[in-house]
Amino acid sequence: MLFESKIDGHRALELAYSTDLSCWNPTGVPVLPDLPEAKRDPCILEQDDGSFLIFLCTPNPEGSSITVTRTTDFAHFDSPKTCLLIRDGVPWGGMESPFVVHRNRLYYLFFTHAHRHYYETVVCSSETVERFSTDNIVTTLYGHAAEVFNYQGKTFISSSGPEDGQRLNRHGLYLAQLE
Repeated sequence: MLFESKIDGHRALELAYSTDLSCWNPTGVPVLPDLPEAKRDPCILEQDDGSFLIFLCTPNPEGSSITVTRTTDFAHFDSPKTCLLIRDGVPWGGMESPFVVHRNRLYYLFFTHAHRHYYETVVCSSETVERFSTDNIVTTLYGHAAEVFNYQGKTFISSSGPEDGQRLNRHGLYLAQLE
């Protein structure tokens, strides 16, 4: 599990291990310590070769950005690369909750551009994980922190936040089947 913690008084991503999903053992070691302090919202995508891609929201002086790196052991990482940059003038990082789906030779990046609208998930596609562009937006969804998963042979999408902004701003976790 990757989670945000404080190590030596600084915000950092940290790794914890579990054998039963109940008792977790944190490492106390920052993950990717050379990246800016505010990296957050990790998305882990397992690859066919046994490696893992990790997508993170990271601050950037030019605006909001998402960074990707690769690891095989969660102790050693490839050089992180900015895979999406929106020059919105938000150096603290206005993007949140990246989630990537690989389907039919394309990668789909779901992200919330919180500086624009907190309950809007943008989806863009790319043939590579190293470069996404808002020129390739597939759709925009009403929801926050979307994730896609399979259950009993069907594909679902989750969203946290209000299902309907006109319904007294109810918050919760929502699921919908994708076809």
